[in-house]
Amino acid sequence: MEKADWDRTFQQYTNRRVISLPDKELEMVLKKTERGDILQFIGGPTGHESYYVSDLLGTFAPDGSDNFCICAGTVNSWPMCIVSRKEVFDFLQKGKL
Repeated sequence: MEKADWDRTFQQYTNRRVISLPDKELEMVLKKTERGDILQFIGGPTGHESYYVSDLLGTFAPDGSDNFCICAGTVNSWPMCIVSRKEVFDFLQKGKL
């Protein structure tokens, strides 16, 4: 979760923004739609983190060297959420999409 205080007069944060990223288990689900297959992350910050698989296929390397931010977060509202690219890639491979 990202926390900070906003100064409305000066339109800026009054202190350093603090980010904490606790571990959380998410479920990945593939859904078929008329517009294309969708990868949805169940249990994410908003509950609506979903991506068209066709948009992701070219961006995931099998080595898993990078993380994938499924939600950038909103200060004092929604937490940031980062998942393993390798786990997502492996999940998509198992779905044979």
